[in-house]
Amino acid sequence: MGSQVLVPFRGSEDNPRHLKLMGDLGQIVPMKYDPRDENSIKAVMAKANVVINLIGREYETRNFSFEEVNHFMAEQLAVIAKEHGGIMRFIQVSCLGSSLSSPSRFLRAKAAGEEAVLKELPEDCLSLSVVVMVAVGFVSSGASLILLFTTAFLR
Repeated sequence: MGSQVLVPFRGSEDNPRHLKLMGDLGQIVPMKYDPRDENSIKAVMAKANVVINLIGREYETRNFSFEEVNHFMAEQLAVIAKEHGGIMRFIQVSCLGSSLSSPSRFLRAKAAGEEAVLKELPEDCLSLSVVVMVAVGFVSSGASLILLFTTAFLR
């Protein structure tokens, strides 16, 4: 018995290879997905009961804006988790200083993502945790991952 960690990733099949060494055989399961494809996200979430949203980026690219990555993707994950019905805990990883009144577009987008998740998943419906990241370096190292746990062992 134990936990299984489903690690959705995009890009090359080699990108999450190093993570497989972090657990026993079959415990870390990389799963290719497209963050813009709802069915792809649903397929990854199908066997999960805990979602940790680590999607986020402190800079924009030509393919992803602050708002899309930090707000709309968080909202989409919360909506899908709510529809799923079997998600016992949703953890939204945020950023220190996020505020809707911040002069930074990045921090405003992070705050909007938090608000969207809280709106979709009120605490009385689903156990929700907002985690604040204090080290930007850590956020960027896990920015493209969502970790989905098949057994709840938090709290």
